[in-house]
Amino acid sequence: MSDREFEGGCLCASTRFRVSGTAMSRCYCHCKSCRLAFGAPFVAWVTFPAAKFRLIRGELAQYQSSEGVLRGFCASCGTGITYSNQARIERIDVAVATLDDPGSLQPEYHIWVSHKLPWRPTTPICRVADERCRASSLTRNTAFASVRDLQASAAQHAVEPGVD
Repeated sequence: MSDREFEGGCLCASTRFRVSGTAMSRCYCHCKSCRLAFGAPFVAWVTFPAAKFRLIRGELAQYQSSEGVLRGFCASCGTGITYSNQARIERIDVAVATLDDPGSLQPEYHIWVSHKLPWRPTTPICRVADERCRASSLTRNTAFASVRDLQASAAQHAVEPGVD
């Protein structure tokens, strides 16, 4: 995907942001931490270079949801907007639903599927990884001959288990 510029914001419109660059990763996250932070069965995320994210109005409040993890949200309405992890400080995840054009960045795979609610099926058009994978390890053109191949690739590229 080529470099593009995206804008987005929160429910009450007091917080607005702009992010540019190449979308490095697009996923659905099923981890319990994301589910609780958003009050939803899963969250769609898109990853960008952290240096390319900036607020254009308002400010983000932050909550440390686990060691090394900060979640950014609107201090006025509570809309969850960002996720950052010290293990990959050069990247920032932006909640796809907060983009002005969320339909332009469809998630490509599922992560933390072991945390998935039992009544929520995964999207058949997306690949499934057992745990959170590095953006560089799974690309749109990656083809897997079997679920076993996908699991082996996910295991090889997984971030430390338990870090969500």
